[in-house]
Formats: sequence, structure tokens, C-alpha cells
Amino acid sequence: GIGFKSKIELKEFKAKLEAAKKRDHRKIGRELELFMFDDTAPGMPYWLPNGLILFNNLVEFWRDVHKKNDYLEFSAPQLNNSELWKISGHWDHYKDDMFVFNDADGNEQALKPMSCPNAIKIFASKQRSYKDLPLRLSDIDVIHRNESSGALHGLLRVRMFRQDDSHNFVMERPDDFMGDIKLWNQAEKDLKEVLDENFGKDGYDINYGDGAFYGPKIDLYMTDSLDRKWQMGTIQLDFQLPRRFDLKYINKDGEPEVPVIIHRTIYGSLERFVGILTEHYGGAYPMWIAPKQVNIIPVHDGYELMRYIKDI
Repeated sequence: GIGFKSKIELKEFKAKLEAAKKRDHRKIGRELELFMFDDTAPGMPYWLPNGLILFNNLVEFWRDVHKKNDYLEFSAPQLNNSELWKISGHWDHYKDDMFVFNDADGNEQALKPMSCPNAIKIFASKQRSYKDLPLRLSDIDVIHRNESSGALHGLLRVRMFRQDDSHNFVMERPDDFMGDIKLWNQAEKDLKEVLDENFGKDGYDINYGDGAFYGPKIDLYMTDSLDRKWQMGTIQLDFQLPRRFDLKYINKDGEPEVPVIIHRTIYGSLERFVGILTEHYGGAYPMWIAPKQVNIIPVHDGYELMRYIKDI
């Protein structure tokens, strides 16, 4: 059940429900021919030409900002041997949400649900120096998650999507912490200091028990035009995966040290981001990302006028 303190609040709630129906991204997506779904690939969107223009405009903006901030974009395989996911810990914590099968040689493979181990493999592909750090590796690869069919919801909950990942390899603070729980506590302390500095001690909420399995995280929420909150970007401080993969860089004294990884997304899932943008703007996107920026409507279909319209 649901209750309201006044008739005004009830009226406002009903108005928001009606507005949400009109702004439903699935409805607008059909009307503007942005994307479609088919029963042969549940939860995996087809991007139609109009939608792909919008999608690519967001990606181009993302690339431009990241390039200016010294990020290096990479792309990695979609399919990885289960051994990779066992080392990373995803196998123990995430296997039920992965697409897993055996290849023609009988090797156990899985479609990647995230790009963390791929970025780590690139870091480990050659010897790194403290002069290489911070090393910012970003990607926008397709990832897959085996969501149940009942959880699927347009672009907001899908099985195939692109995530604007970044894995930043940085030097650890000088405090010498060893052991998993101490590393976790240190990571939490570091993230709290960042939040206190940027938002004040009362400017955020702590959700105990909601961290990723390899470290605590900051989740960023956006409020849309209907006052609905959406979890989008995330920042995760990770002392664990560098040790699981035995990562090292050479410090100023020529000694090997373990880096720290900062996992970070801004859009989050691009599919979800487009869905939320669509509902926020009701399909009337800002001009710079809109699939069609200008329409010319003739007042009659005379030859001279139609020729002029085609020219401009």
C-alpha cells in the first residue's frame, strides 16, 4: 500500500505517474526509431540508425574528455578462460551472473561481465615503473550479464551493454597496511576522506555492506526531471586485485611495489544512461546529441519551394 499526508501530495504523485508513462523510454524509443528488441536475443538491444547516432555522440564526447585527461583507451576479448575469472575472484562471487560454456576444445570459457581483469592483463604485459603511474586505462567494450528474464526492462536492465570503464593504476599511500581486512578498512578511510573534502561530512550516505567484493566504493546518483534517483557512476578503491594478480611496478629505489587500482565509471551502462536521458528529456534531447537536429517543414509542395528546401 501507499499513503500520503495530503490530497496535494496524492495529486502530485498521480501527475508524476502520468508524466512517467508519457516519458517511458521504450515508448519514445519506438516512436523515434532509436532501438528495438527481438525475442531471439532477449535483453540485448538492437541500436537502430537514429539511436546509434545518439549513442555515438555520447561516446565521442566521452573519448574527447578522456583523451584530454591522459586516459589510454584499449579493447580486449569478449571471451576469457574461466581461469582468469577464478584468479580475479569473479568466479566465486559472480559466476551465476555470467554466460559460461565450453569451447570446441573443451575449455571452460565465459563472456566477460566487466573489464577489470583485461585492464590488469594489459598492465602486467610489461614491466612498469613509478614514472608510468598513474596509468589510466579506459575502455568501452561490450559486456554481458546473465540477468533473469523477469528482471529485464528496456534499456534500464539488459543482458548486453557497454560500460565506460576506467582502471587507474596508482601508487599506494605510504602507510604500510597488510592483510585483507586492514586493506579494506584503509580503502574505506581513504574514500571517506575524499567524500568529506568534496561534499562535507553530511553530504553523503553510507550504505554498509554494499561494496564490491574487492573493495569499498562510492556510488553516484542522479535525479531526473521526475525526481527519480538513478545510480550511475561509481568509484571503487581496490587493494585486493593487484595482489591476486601479483602486480608490481618498480619504485624510485628500484624495488618492486604493489600498485592500487581505482575502478571508475561515469556513464555506467551506456544503455541505461540513454534510457534515463530519454525519460529525462522526454525524447527532446539537447541538440548536440540529438539524432535529428533540424527539420524543415514546407508550407506547400510547390516545385521551387521543395527545391530550395533540398538545397538547404
